Amino acid sequence: MVEKYCKVILIQKSRYIDKKFTYKTYLDVCLGQIVYVPFGRGNKQLEAIIVEIQEKLPCDEDKLKEIVSLGEKTNLDYDKIALAFWIRDYYMCSYLDALSLLYPSQIRKGSAKFEDFVVLKDKLALELEYLDLKTNAHVKKYLYKLILDNVELSRDRLNEEFKGKNISAYINNLKEKEIIEIKSSRIFRDSSNDNINNTTYIKHALNEEQNNTFEEISDELSTKNRPVLLKGITGSGKTEIYMELIDKMIEEGKGSIVLVPEISLTPQTIARFTARFKAKVAVLHSHLSVGQRYDEWSKIENIDAPVVIGARSALFAPVRNLGLIVIDECHEDAYRSELNPKYDSVEVACKLNELQAVSVILGSATPKIEQYYKAKNEEYKLVELNKRANNKPLPSIEIIDMKEDAKLGNLSFLSFSLQTKISLAMKKKEQVILFLNRRGYANFLSCDSCGHVPKCKNCDISLTYHKKNQTLRCHYCSFEIPFHKSCESCNEGTMKDIGIGTERIEAEVRELFPEAKVFRMDKDTVSRKNSHSEILSAFKHTKGAILIGTQMIGKGLDFPMVSLVGVINADQGLNAPDFRSYERMFSLIEQVGGRAGRGDIDGKVLIQTFSPDNYVLKYILNHDFEGFYNEEIKLRENFSYLPYSNIIRVLVSSVNEQNAANSSMQIKDAIIFYLKKKSVHNVNIMGPFPCLVNKIENKYRWQILIKDSEVEIHLIKSIINYILTEKRSVVLLDNVNASVDINPINMV
Repeated sequence: MVEKYCKVILIQKSRYIDKKFTYKTYLDVCLGQIVYVPFGRGNKQLEAIIVEIQEKLPCDEDKLKEIVSLGEKTNLDYDKIALAFWIRDYYMCSYLDALSLLYPSQIRKGSAKFEDFVVLKDKLALELEYLDLKTNAHVKKYLYKLILDNVELSRDRLNEEFKGKNISAYINNLKEKEIIEIKSSRIFRDSSNDNINNTTYIKHALNEEQNNTFEEISDELSTKNRPVLLKGITGSGKTEIYMELIDKMIEEGKGSIVLVPEISLTPQTIARFTARFKAKVAVLHSHLSVGQRYDEWSKIENIDAPVVIGARSALFAPVRNLGLIVIDECHEDAYRSELNPKYDSVEVACKLNELQAVSVILGSATPKIEQYYKAKNEEYKLVELNKRANNKPLPSIEIIDMKEDAKLGNLSFLSFSLQTKISLAMKKKEQVILFLNRRGYANFLSCDSCGHVPKCKNCDISLTYHKKNQTLRCHYCSFEIPFHKSCESCNEGTMKDIGIGTERIEAEVRELFPEAKVFRMDKDTVSRKNSHSEILSAFKHTKGAILIGTQMIGKGLDFPMVSLVGVINADQGLNAPDFRSYERMFSLIEQVGGRAGRGDIDGKVLIQTFSPDNYVLKYILNHDFEGFYNEEIKLRENFSYLPYSNIIRVLVSSVNEQNAANSSMQIKDAIIFYLKKKSVHNVNIMGPFPCLVNKIENKYRWQILIKDSEVEIHLIKSIINYILTEKRSVVLLDNVNASVDINPINMV
């Protein structure tokens, strides 16, 4: 046997050993294989993943330790490992975190499920046995009849049929006579529901604009193969084009991955793909059990030209001969992970386009500013759909100034105009959607005597009042306490509810429109399995219905009877302390408003605000994304925000606030020190300072923000990486953690 030299990554969380280690072996190893290696002075056996195999080694091999034994083989090949290394370098995570994206721990923990089946071998013999049975042998007769009628029966079904009755002796007797045999077969755990399984799909011919767009995309993919930005208004039929492209991939023997934001991964969305592509479709999302995820993963590995539909993590599914990645609603923040590794699905997909020539389609009615900028500068191919598939106009939009309503004495959270239009829609048996991106009944409670506001004991945040359960709950860590009407701080005042949430709007709507059927969809109402699909299905089939919800009602829904959409509080997003707040609000209102008028009924959108002159609303009023982009890109350039510079966020956390603050300052000082050693004296470093929400889950959080407008980002990243690995024990005090985020979506 030829001696080989393997570079491995230890399956250990510590950043101190986040590097490649070389071992020698005579064993028959392969890339991506799990192995057991001796490590440290005590030669403790640890699991590791082989990431490189060499037959020659430049260093002294006498110093090398030998691989002890082999573990399982994984799906990690050269291309997947190369992608993991890029993720590690670009997003500044550990090797293990990056590799775990492509070979998740859930897959390692999962296992195939097998079930025993009773299989009929000799039908004639069993029929004779049946005829010889005594008339009072009721259990035996029923058992034999079941086997005769079904040919193959699972033991689970037999156990269910004969609850409390012992039929093992009868089964064994038939087996000994070779009338039946017992076979063990793998079964796949069902991850769908009846709403999906019962859906029929009617293939629609592309209209003229869709067909022209399909041809334009196909031409790009067969020539330059740049990522394609498909900018299509709501209701323009982007999904039909995705499916045509997937059909083309299947004809070529290639697989496809379709990503949708988790909140858009509705049964309605899944059903469209499942009904069209049948058994070739696998679904991956966060609500699957370990067993269901393992089965879907296995299914993907063993299907020729599969179609995978799922949320962010489905990007790393083991699709053989991957030809196409579709990222629908590509502007969504949900494509950015807030846990290590903090990757961006769009960026990773575009890297796959570069490394492996995988075609990439990015679809949105309202792409991110930096995505549209790349399309304008021909880094992406820009293709547009400007008409709805049914040729209906986009919904008309009306801005409601809530200050004027207040002057008229309106104490409701629904303007007079919105109430009137809801009432009219109910009379016509049409449907209405009301959007408010905040759950609960009230944002917080405050004592009318001493001003006390109940706060979470684990987080630096006030507790949200949930009236139905009579609780105060933290939406960060789920800590909750019972509601008390009297103030527990001063024992004199009464607790008053401040602000509004979806629960409060639901209560008011039920009071104002008692004849309407009201549904609410937010995190509180969809916690039970299949409740998400049950609410949507019930709403879809109910005339004169009102659906109230958070942002999860604004994506992936197509209800032809919705004639009216009401945005309860547009100011909530417009006043957020983030340079992306206007962009997010424009997208959110345009997307939610796009649920109206998708059928034969004309749509109307009412936007309630106390700031009607805000320029964002001016562009929303005319569905003018181009105008909004032109205004926003000027501001980004003036203030050196994306796409003109990157932001690196170093987040430092600890149970001890002073340790978090001191470690943050030491990291900043170290960054400046090493930049000066590279002759870089001017760099835009902000902080360290406490995060807006200073404490979450009993950990105090401080942050440093660095812009690369005056220095190469690769230099800053390499310095930060060096500090947080090689100098980790110097800059970080005890029980202090640090993580890095490139262009973070959340700086709260």
